[in-house]
Amino acid sequence: MNRIAFGLAVSHAQVSVFDLSFADFPIWTDADVARGFVSHQSHVAIGLPDCVAVHVIFALHGGALSSDRANEVPLHARSDRIMIASVPDERELNVRPGSYLLRFEITDHAAEIPTMRLDLAPLGQGGSGHVPI
Repeated sequence: MNRIAFGLAVSHAQVSVFDLSFADFPIWTDADVARGFVSHQSHVAIGLPDCVAVHVIFALHGGALSSDRANEVPLHARSDRIMIASVPDERELNVRPGSYLLRFEITDHAAEIPTMRLDLAPLGQGGSGHVPI
């Protein structure tokens, strides 16, 4: 497992995780707002109301994830790069092209700067991805 941590400034109450080669931003519906996120093939937008910054802990796993406390959505990487971003800030990471399971959860809700855990694991056959640390 590879892990990286970084701070991210937040604007428009959301952080997006997406494949750089597929900039199709999903449209939020009322149901998505109530759920707290919207997912569309190669893009996941996570709602963070009343948040101006977040501490991101990103981990790339070589195998299956095990937890029942977080949201899980598929994320397809067509290229070898994904972006974790909000309007004023971004972080580009390298991964192998392929299909992944993205698990995310927000912890430390009461903190001035909450923590966003992002776990990425390959779906199906194939090796693990790679994130330079």
